[in-house]
Amino acid sequence: MTVINDLLDYTKLEAGKMELESIPFEPKAVVEGSVASISARAEKKGVNLTASITTGVPVKVIGDPNRLRQIMLNLLNNAVKFTCKGSIKVSVSCKRNLDGDVAIRFEVEDTGIGIGNLRQAQIFRTYSQADPSIARNYGGTGLGLNICEKLVKVMRGEIGVESEVNRGSKFWFEIPFADAKGFQTDEIDFEDEDDPVDLNVLVAEDNKVNQKVVMAMLRRLGHRVTVVDNGEEAVEKLQSSKFDLVLMDIQMPVLDGIEATKEIRSRGWDCPVVGLTASFQRSELPFYHQVGMNDCISKPILIKGLRTAISEHVHTKNQEASPMKIE
Repeated sequence: MTVINDLLDYTKLEAGKMELESIPFEPKAVVEGSVASISARAEKKGVNLTASITTGVPVKVIGDPNRLRQIMLNLLNNAVKFTCKGSIKVSVSCKRNLDGDVAIRFEVEDTGIGIGNLRQAQIFRTYSQADPSIARNYGGTGLGLNICEKLVKVMRGEIGVESEVNRGSKFWFEIPFADAKGFQTDEIDFEDEDDPVDLNVLVAEDNKVNQKVVMAMLRRLGHRVTVVDNGEEAVEKLQSSKFDLVLMDIQMPVLDGIEATKEIRSRGWDCPVVGLTASFQRSELPFYHQVGMNDCISKPILIKGLRTAISEHVHTKNQEASPMKIE
């Protein structure tokens, strides 16, 4: 799936058909969510992973959070892949442009194998990796950095690398965003009378960090939470207990979110299912509908987006009673 998605994204970028969103989002949430997504891999290798964001970075900006997340995850995954010991540091800073926009600089610095001077000039080229043995020893398509470079350019930014063999690498990119001052509020009105309250929510998620984040958000919204580690356990829980909503991670061991949802619908259970994935794009929503999900939301999950999904789909179930079925 990673290879296919890389090829599809590359094709869109080459054809100039990559559509960007322009919505308010929190850069801090995107960075922290991206770091959380790969923290387990870094911890397993004994690599220390840290992130720092300077106080000058706006709370919210206008842009495409999904594409920013894609760039961050690509660079972070590479850093973990090529770092066997030491550390990975993520740094975010910004400067104000004369036109009032903010140029936010993202850096991913590691203590990995590094890249020689001659190869640095080629590293962002299509199907290019720093050394012919890279694909054999580490895997990968050679498209990731090229996609990052093209995405950054589409977003009117710059990307580069500083590296030394056996001393590590620092990948950086800088993108201009409009400061969303009118949207900078962290307060959420929990008193909306139309919101469902005290729901029994089942969360299927294998990442322990993500489990804690979603649990905290749901409890803050006034709901009861049950967490399981994979899709098979989710099906078992639904067989023995009644839930108002299922939040289903797409990629899980044993039984993934797609197959688990198909199993749920094949048994005639009409509980709303909302998918969770770091690679979600709105154009993919018909696919998730087809497998039986009511909706899908992006990681890192924002509490406002979670609240909206819960409100929309629990109400839809109660009012229409028309669960999705597999054809």
